[in-house]
Amino acid sequence: MPDTQSSSLLVDCGATAHIITNKSRFINFDESFRPDKHYIELTNGMKSSNVAQASGDVTVRIKTTDEHYIDATLKDALYIPSFPWSIFSVQAATAKGVSIIFKPDNAELVTILCLAYKSVVICTILMFITH
Repeated sequence: MPDTQSSSLLVDCGATAHIITNKSRFINFDESFRPDKHYIELTNGMKSSNVAQASGDVTVRIKTTDEHYIDATLKDALYIPSFPWSIFSVQAATAKGVSIIFKPDNAELVTILCLAYKSVVICTILMFITH
C-alpha cells in the first residue's frame, strides 16, 4: 500500500507553486535554485526563506476520463520536506495552460496538446478526472 502522504496531492487554489514533500518523487532539479533567495509567503502574510530546499520537475500519475492512468509532469515544483502535505497548485497549472473544472463529485483537468510536424499542427484536448 503506498504512503498516502507521499503519493497524494492536496489541491490548493491559493498556492502559487506545486509543493512536494518527498525528494524521491523528483525527476530532476534546477541546479540554479537558491533556498536563501527563495521566499515563501504564508496565508498570514509572513515571508520566510530557506523553507523550499530545491525546485524541479515531478512525475505524477493521473486518471483520465476513460479510466486509464497517464504520467504527467509538474514543472518547477518546490521541495519542502517540512511541509505537512504535498500540494497541487491550481494557479501553477493554469499558468501552464491547463483548465480545471470543479464539479460536486470530481474535478477535471483540461489541457490542449499541440504537436507540430513540418508545416502541420495537430491539436487535441486532453481531459483528466479525479474522484
